[in-house]
Amino acid sequence: MQEYQQERQLAEDKASTDPSIGFSELNSQDENQLLREQVDTLKLELSYQSQQLQQIQQELSNTNHDLCTALMAERLTLDEAKELAKEIVITQKPIRESLAQLLSAIYISPVESWELGCVPKPTLADNSRFSSEANKFNERFEVLKTRLTTFQDQLTRFKARREQLSVQIKTITETKE
Repeated sequence: MQEYQQERQLAEDKASTDPSIGFSELNSQDENQLLREQVDTLKLELSYQSQQLQQIQQELSNTNHDLCTALMAERLTLDEAKELAKEIVITQKPIRESLAQLLSAIYISPVESWELGCVPKPTLADNSRFSSEANKFNERFEVLKTRLTTFQDQLTRFKARREQLSVQIKTITETKE
């Protein structure tokens, strides 16, 4: 801005000493030059800012990648968790201990078996309830099985009837010819 003021002062001095240059003509030429310089300066600044933005985005991307890699390195993959579960089942440890070990491995946080509480053993009432529900399912299964057999019989009769009708249609069309 100081350059502009100095140039303007010089232009005014020149205009006052050289009557062939009109002040308004000089003024608009100076303003045009100043505007061009400002545009060039702003373009350079924009380019610089754009480069800085790209660098920051690249750094952010790299940091994000590094963080993801670090976090995933500690966690189990699904296949690893399945393999661990198989190993736990083979050892035949108590259920609470097995679950605590599996949760600790998956969530990378220690879980103690006592934190999972007491897993009650099934009682006689539970067994009778399960038995009652199983009987209901068996009864429903038998009903559906009977209905399926009925539908299969009907299908067989429909197929036989279709064959009879096909033969009759064929006979009728042959006699017409």
